[in-house]
Amino acid sequence: MVNVGYGTIFYSFGVLLGGVQRPPSSGALQSVSLGFGVLASGALAPLVGTFSDLRGPRWVYFGGSVLVVFKASAWWWVYLYVRVRRLW
Repeated sequence: MVNVGYGTIFYSFGVLLGGVQRPPSSGALQSVSLGFGVLASGALAPLVGTFSDLRGPRWVYFGGSVLVVFKASAWWWVYLYVRVRRLW
């Protein structure tokens, strides 16, 4: 599962965000954000691994799915806010 997760993360940054990179400075920001994401996942890995050993991986996947739903909805609201602001 870890290899699938890393493959998905790095594939999405390399392919899907390539078209988003319009300003020249945004490439550095994307690289830094990816670096902080990998650093945070490395720091949390022992805690999440211990929790997964004690309670089972089902709860780890469930928590990750809930976080993704909140993140996606937050991005949607930001997108809507920006679109509405441009119309006014």
